[in-house]
Amino acid sequence: MLTFFSLVPGGWLSSNYQIISVVGEGTYGRVAKCVQMANKKIVAIKMIKDQDQKDPFKNQELAALQKLKACNSSKYNIVEWYQAFTVRGHLCLEFEFLEKSLFDLLQERYCNPLSLKAIRPIVIQIALALSHLKSIGTIHADLKLENVMLVNNPQEPYRVKLIDFGLACETSAAKVGSYIQTRPYRSPEIILGLPFTEAIDIWSLGCMAVSLYTGYLLYPGYSEHAILKYITETQGELPEQMLNCGQKTAKYFCREFNSDNIYHWKLKTTEQYFQEFGIEFVDKRVQKLKSLDELLYTEIIEDEDYADATAKRCDILMFVDMVKHLLHLDPRKRITPNQVLEHAFSKLSHLAWIRQSSSYVESCYEHINYLRTKKKETPGQSLHTSRTESAHKPTSDTRQSAQRNFPPSAAERKTRVIPHSQNGSPHSTQRSSHNLVRSSQSENSETIPKKAQCKRKHLQENEKDTSDPDLKRKKTNWKDVRRETLYQHERSDHDQQKRHDSMAPSCATTSYRTQNSILPIKRKPDESIFATSNKRARTNCENGKRHTFNHSWAEDHR
Repeated sequence: MLTFFSLVPGGWLSSNYQIISVVGEGTYGRVAKCVQMANKKIVAIKMIKDQDQKDPFKNQELAALQKLKACNSSKYNIVEWYQAFTVRGHLCLEFEFLEKSLFDLLQERYCNPLSLKAIRPIVIQIALALSHLKSIGTIHADLKLENVMLVNNPQEPYRVKLIDFGLACETSAAKVGSYIQTRPYRSPEIILGLPFTEAIDIWSLGCMAVSLYTGYLLYPGYSEHAILKYITETQGELPEQMLNCGQKTAKYFCREFNSDNIYHWKLKTTEQYFQEFGIEFVDKRVQKLKSLDELLYTEIIEDEDYADATAKRCDILMFVDMVKHLLHLDPRKRITPNQVLEHAFSKLSHLAWIRQSSSYVESCYEHINYLRTKKKETPGQSLHTSRTESAHKPTSDTRQSAQRNFPPSAAERKTRVIPHSQNGSPHSTQRSSHNLVRSSQSENSETIPKKAQCKRKHLQENEKDTSDPDLKRKKTNWKDVRRETLYQHERSDHDQQKRHDSMAPSCATTSYRTQNSILPIKRKPDESIFATSNKRARTNCENGKRHTFNHSWAEDHR
């Protein structure tokens, strides 16, 4: 058996690669940050531990990477793989270097959750990668926060790529009972020993989305029995059909009669499972959710602006709806990657009606438009080139193509300066503003920003108004205005005195006033409950201490 030599920083992996540091180590290999001496490029080298000694290139991950490279998968938020080589009989895989994962990001934030504005582009990019994997018949089988890397952070915030295809397999070759998926992200069909499809990756995506939103794992646990206990307490009993067909159902469930004298499966208690397998149950949940609907109340919205508070409540409602579809217990009814991309939470269709009056919605659109702009890059164009070219373009031109399918924002409407009407009629004002926008878009649209075009046109209209004597505005004679105002005041005082002399108290008048005095007064809602900051209350149900990932997440790994 080959000995797995140590990777020392400053040492040499081969004559072409010098080791800078060791960035990770797992069950199946080690990852080192290296510099390629030929072109001084920083790359990531993954050295595989267990492999076939006769044929080192006979590897499951290498086969999956070759298939992905043939399909040009780097365009679909998947890590770019360069080549494979051997060092002392060990297979080494060379990738582009990505420094930080979503797990590292949460640790840097001391497990403070991300906002939905940041979670949305992450979910969209992962769903796009899973959609591509499904189209080529591949299951990732190990989707988790550690395997989603940030790209060029913080210059390109929340742009991610999917890595680690060590457990990837083809959908047609999926074996029942395979040991795949990390426990906190493991789907019920894998635990029960059922046939599985790409739906197991969708379950992992749902667990990831909840972890980013709350700051803690949804279903932590040392054993599969603990995970099943968490799932049943939060989402209810598993479908009877799944339990009847599972190869490992009898390991975690027992048969008994219910109140209706129907024979059904029931999850074994923690004492029964400890007596049979000697695994003690330790509840590691930060918050014990009785339903996924309780995610609606984990965030306290305190915004002064009523439109922003309303938009955030609608956004949370759609997020929880998407999570419930991602974590459907029946894999056949679970949402697909394409349906995730078409969901209201991803497309922002539930917030389009309030975009004009909410700065929160406007910022959500900016996050999505940035992703759409990156998606339209040419396949052979590098990210460095695109950033350099976009730096020389006006801001309005770079966002115009991304915002083509959305209604105009509040910032765009402010740039449209409407000139004064020539004849004072509203129809003439609309025609002049329409012609102004159309002419400003057709004149030098590639070099001059839209705001500058509108201002230039506005100045030209003002010059035209002052140059033509027929178009000058009529001067106001303030003496006539003052005389007319005094006449109106005199008439009103005379009429008021006349009405006062003729008035007399009546029962109808008295009852009317009495009736109006007891009517309920409609008050505006107290807007003091909305504060400027958007705080999210995260409390431990038992001890109220801050939760960290160190004691639970690292131990849950294989």
